[in-house]
Amino acid sequence: MGLFFNTFVALFSAIGAFLYGYDSGIIASVKAMNQFNAHFHEPSNALLGAVVSTFNGGCFFGAAGAAWTNDKWGRKRTIQFGAVWALWGCAMQSGANNITTLLIGRIVAGVAIGILSMTVPLYNTEIAPSKRWLLEVGRDEEARQVVYKLHGGSTPESKEYADKEYAEMHDQIKADALIRSRRLSDLWATRPMLRRTLIAVGVQIFGQFTGINVINYFGPQMYQALGLTTSQSLLVQGIYGAVGPIANFFFITCILDSVGRKKPLMFGAASFVVTFSILAALVASFPPESDLNLSAQKAAISMIFLTSIIFSLSFGPVSWVLASEVFPTKTRSIGTSVATCANWLFNVLISETSPIGLANVGYKFYILFVCLNAVDFVIITLFFPETKGRTLEDMDIVFGDKVNAQQVLEEHVETKAEEIFEHNEIKSQA
Repeated sequence: MGLFFNTFVALFSAIGAFLYGYDSGIIASVKAMNQFNAHFHEPSNALLGAVVSTFNGGCFFGAAGAAWTNDKWGRKRTIQFGAVWALWGCAMQSGANNITTLLIGRIVAGVAIGILSMTVPLYNTEIAPSKRWLLEVGRDEEARQVVYKLHGGSTPESKEYADKEYAEMHDQIKADALIRSRRLSDLWATRPMLRRTLIAVGVQIFGQFTGINVINYFGPQMYQALGLTTSQSLLVQGIYGAVGPIANFFFITCILDSVGRKKPLMFGAASFVVTFSILAALVASFPPESDLNLSAQKAAISMIFLTSIIFSLSFGPVSWVLASEVFPTKTRSIGTSVATCANWLFNVLISETSPIGLANVGYKFYILFVCLNAVDFVIITLFFPETKGRTLEDMDIVFGDKVNAQQVLEEHVETKAEEIFEHNEIKSQA
């Protein structure tokens, strides 16, 4: 029961990731449709980029605000709020009769997905090792019951294991909660914390440098540049949209916990250097406007599909997991928020410049991602730690800033005792 419940909750809360994936896939196809272009009077490449980037800009602000709502309302209420907010944005986009309404709808929907993209990985990270926000806010008995539920505490053995895990994490979480701060400066206050922040922010930015969102947002334009018709491009984009999620599900359920975090990231970065190099070479050698080579066309499309599969086996899931698990309790909400904001900030940059780059420099635009992924590979290899098998509390050891939970709690008790003594002294003197 514990495993089933845990898995069900994690999958159901991941609806935010599905919403983002669906929006990315559908907007790429919609922008390429003749009806869309006719309805909005043949928008320019810059305006098409704005249709995508306004959504990502909304995501940036949603992720930033979610740091406060997660600490104030908790993870569950924040996910519910984001889902309801998404309904508003979807309704505006569906009923837009001019480009302004569409852009506003994109911003509103983006805020919702920003909230979910920051909260869902945080929530899933915490329920996996049975941590919870409940301990942080003093609802200890509720937290104990949640641990029982997540471990299927119907047998004496499972209850004993749950009690042991609850006791182990109780002091650490309480200690972290006592020194928790929402100040941004805490993210670089010490060398270990700075390293945590750079890794969390870096892995999110590197996810954008993979170039995957160029394909997600502007796939049909890429296929048309390879010589496909509009209808063929839309068909290929539809098939492409199914490939990534299937590979993603397989990797998360069967492989991720076995291979860890660092190796998939290295594999992804190295592979993207190869796929974008081949793609650039094919487009440069066989430009469709002068030499439509069907074999080269098929090879280029294969490279695009392979890029999606590799992303789903590397940066796709790992970047979100790693960014949410490297922070301690005291900075987890704000740290995850900052990392997610970095993702959306660079997402805006990529989505705004991609249609212009594809139209003006052609194959040379792909060389940019060859260089970026080569740099990412070196940085990940040299500076990223392996966090496989580590609990959230064990991360303190990995980064060298372990909090002495017992000492913090004892100091807190002493401080409270002194405050009570001083209060009684003042009261007796009065």
